[in-house]
Amino acid sequence: MVEYTYEGPTWGLRDRGPALQGGVTLAQEPLIQSALPPPAPVWPESTGDRAIAQIGGRPALLLLVDDEPNNLRILSSLLVKWGYEIRVALDGTMALDIARQEAVDLVLLDIMMPHRDGFEICQALKTEALTPDLPVMFLSAADDLGHKVQAFQVGGVDYITKPFQIEEVLARIETQLTIHHQRRQLEARNQQLQAEIEKRHRAEFETRFLLGTIQAVSEAADFEGALETFLGRVCEAADWCYGEAWVMDRTGEGLRLVRAYLVKAFAGDRAAVRSLRAAAKDLSLRDEHTFYHSAIITGGPTWIADLAALHPTDDPLIRFFCERFNLVQAAGLRSVTAVPIGTPQATSGVLLLYQPTPLANRPALVDLVHTAALQLRGVMGRIRSGDEMQAKNRRLQHLSSMDELTQLHNRRHLKTVLARVWGLLTETQQPLSVLLLDVDDFKRYNDYYGHLEGDRCLKIVAAVLRKAVMAQTGLATRYGGEEFAVLLPNARPAAAQQVAQRVQALLAQEQIPHARSRASSQVTMSIGIATVVPQGTGDPMRIFALADEALYRAKADGRNCIRVAALLRPLNPVPS
Repeated sequence: MVEYTYEGPTWGLRDRGPALQGGVTLAQEPLIQSALPPPAPVWPESTGDRAIAQIGGRPALLLLVDDEPNNLRILSSLLVKWGYEIRVALDGTMALDIARQEAVDLVLLDIMMPHRDGFEICQALKTEALTPDLPVMFLSAADDLGHKVQAFQVGGVDYITKPFQIEEVLARIETQLTIHHQRRQLEARNQQLQAEIEKRHRAEFETRFLLGTIQAVSEAADFEGALETFLGRVCEAADWCYGEAWVMDRTGEGLRLVRAYLVKAFAGDRAAVRSLRAAAKDLSLRDEHTFYHSAIITGGPTWIADLAALHPTDDPLIRFFCERFNLVQAAGLRSVTAVPIGTPQATSGVLLLYQPTPLANRPALVDLVHTAALQLRGVMGRIRSGDEMQAKNRRLQHLSSMDELTQLHNRRHLKTVLARVWGLLTETQQPLSVLLLDVDDFKRYNDYYGHLEGDRCLKIVAAVLRKAVMAQTGLATRYGGEEFAVLLPNARPAAAQQVAQRVQALLAQEQIPHARSRASSQVTMSIGIATVVPQGTGDPMRIFALADEALYRAKADGRNCIRVAALLRPLNPVPS
């Protein structure tokens, strides 16, 4: 229980510390003066509602340091009533321990204490790594100029003499907390701006460097020199440790390794990398090697984020590495990105870029490398046939095939790829699966949350699709509005359903709230699937009509589900 002493119009507990000056002890002055009625103060109803007591949505945390327990009890009781969270310390050691362990916002510090006085404690706080900017207010019965000057010299922000009015203490606390909070906000904003500046400088550096690479490649004297220049500059600039250039062989049926580049700073097994290259001497990559073929079919980069997660006995992607897989592991290579050289209509080869760590998400950088690779195709064409490609036109063509909001390929690109894939699968008589996906009750989402949140939702859905399809030979696109489409060559119904289930599972992990959905409290998708064996005389878009029928059934069955189309005989349905 807090003990109060009443002395006429004031109330408080006398400080029983030693004399400070002129033979006057703190016991001769009350600790606090207040107009509040003794002995049990009556607090206003609004106590604790003061805005400054909240910092970042939490009560401000004050540390009170005094060797007199009764002083601590009285002052902490008052401050708690005003909405502050309080920690107390009887000496400097306790104070420093609390300041190191908790996010203290302000310290109220007595001066005269045994072992270490308030000045020493303040100096110690200012030299601590976590508390150099922590505001310290001194509370003391000493009213002489020397103590006040010393308090500010050691880093104090204010000095209050006893006895004091509680209203004055509260006002000073609020002022210092406001200053401290605004300083923190300013520092955080400065750090954010600095990070943005560094990010912009990095992007500008990469752009300038890759544009310089394009220029250097354009000036190369021969075909293989252009490839070596490109690999070297890209690997050294973009944290890829090893690169390979595979180009079309003379038969036009496969790719052969022409050039490889290992960065000087590579810390892995260099002998294993040399063996990896030697093993590719007589190797020809053909269409059945699904990983590289995916990059060529889609006309864009593809990658394996973590090679260590693949198993040679059950993952079809391993077929790409053939007998070289063990050498890849021995060399310490963990991820690989495939960048096609040229456009889907005129691909000359593929670049394989390796990293010693699992792949980080760097779409902007990969896109720049892809743009440079498009230019590389032009250089190869000039050297071989004298027909120089125009990088600007190819870049415009690339942008015209992208959806600006989601950064997925758009419907126009989907039709182009579908026509090409349809022809290839007609020859091989392999299945083609299509997923048509629709965000459930998206109009209600837009009406309730607004179009900005709707755009953000579509971006998250696009990221989910990229992640769900990245390990497949597939193409994820924005079909229109809140509809998306996924093209899966060589995929039977069971494999297509696995992709659809992975999309729904990854979207559920995002936990996007949807208060107006008729299917769930979170954003969900309905998915229709169709699988056919293409026929040369058929209309490729018929498969989307089938998938749309399945999607309609999924909507009718309550949304947030997957339905498979009842396939038509002329399209040669494929059993799962």
